[in-house]
Amino acid sequence: MEAHAHLGITGRYVTHAHVFMAELALRHFEKVIVMPCAQVRSDKHINVSAWDRWMMTVTAFQDLQRQFPQRLLLSDLIVYETRDFTTVEQVDLLKKEQNRRYVVCVGSDNVLPSTENPQISRVEAMWKEGVKLWTEYPWAVFQRPGTLDLSTIRLPPDCLIIEGDLPDISSTRVREKMIAGENWQDDMPKAEVEYILYHELHKK
Repeated sequence: MEAHAHLGITGRYVTHAHVFMAELALRHFEKVIVMPCAQVRSDKHINVSAWDRWMMTVTAFQDLQRQFPQRLLLSDLIVYETRDFTTVEQVDLLKKEQNRRYVVCVGSDNVLPSTENPQISRVEAMWKEGVKLWTEYPWAVFQRPGTLDLSTIRLPPDCLIIEGDLPDISSTRVREKMIAGENWQDDMPKAEVEYILYHELHKK
């Protein structure tokens, strides 16, 4: 049974790094499902609407989706559901609907040791159902610039390391640039930037 990839977007914005992760995932998996989250970890909140989150995802991935219309799929779950689904719930739902093995894809910053308890990962410490997700589900981790070498840290039991020259961009850094009045537009796909500017989402 061919594996599919689950790529969750947990930041406020979609960056070039997210799009490149999807490109890399397409080299390893039959299909890639991109799932934006309306509200993420307990320590983070997103103050734009679910519809805007969805539209930023659509515009950010539109060029790549034109190249792979049957293999790159965008989930609109956040538009139709009144609550946010945990990653465990999302993957279980996809597995049930499509009878495929789904692999959770994340950047390496997510699997680093927790600041409060270095014996466990950030996923286990901060994600909803993080311990179950870490121990019972297959993973693919992208090595991100500026993070520890993945060969030196504890990883999930079932884990594929995907290497590639990921851009050193994060949603958090984009937001910091917006607040500081610095150029943030170069860190995101052009169509998404146009959507953000038109709806003034960079001011929220």
